Amino acid sequence: MQRSAQLEALIDINRRFAEASATGDLSAPVEHCPGWTARDLVMHLGEVQAIWARIVSERITDGDVAASIQGPTDDVDAVAYLIDASAQMVAALDHAPDDTAVWMWFKPQQNVGFVLRRQVIEAAVHLWDLENALAVSSGTEPHDIPTEVALLGLSEFVDTMSTIVPDDFAPAGSLSLEPDDAIWHATMFADVDPIISLVAPASDLLLLCWQRNESGDRRIDDTIGALDLN
Repeated sequence: MQRSAQLEALIDINRRFAEASATGDLSAPVEHCPGWTARDLVMHLGEVQAIWARIVSERITDGDVAASIQGPTDDVDAVAYLIDASAQMVAALDHAPDDTAVWMWFKPQQNVGFVLRRQVIEAAVHLWDLENALAVSSGTEPHDIPTEVALLGLSEFVDTMSTIVPDDFAPAGSLSLEPDDAIWHATMFADVDPIISLVAPASDLLLLCWQRNESGDRRIDDTIGALDLN
């Protein structure tokens, strides 16, 4: 997915997130973020994007400085805060080339390109969370994550998230990701037998990786759950 397409996707996801937030019941519980309401989720995404906007715009490379950036301490309008933070995030990313050095928790790739990809994926998954939370009152189901964004997320899960494992992590097998709506394929934990194939639309596979749904195969669900990324 080209950089320009990632930026366009982030803008669109943020717009949809703000529109849903402005019209939905922000007291609704968020199923996959225990203890959170939809308002908490809106504030979370706003805070995440505001923090990364500063890290990128100020070219912060020191982890202690990055960790010191805090969100608002006073009660604020959650939707207005998100809209402002999203605009800051997009502007910062738009003015910093991918190879610009910035602090990032994933040490092998501390640059703006990683931040952009991460922000697109986080916003996309949380948009699904929000739509899922609002589904009861709206009477609609959450939208699928667009295929290109889902593939971006699957690539990140394979090359980054699946490498961040607890010391006692023991996968039940090699997980072969095979979206049936795209020409793409990748395998996690490739040296482990047996090979377990996951065949589904890319959106469903990404939501499975982030434990928003289950595969029905305990080997798969237990392996992904053991990553403990949420």
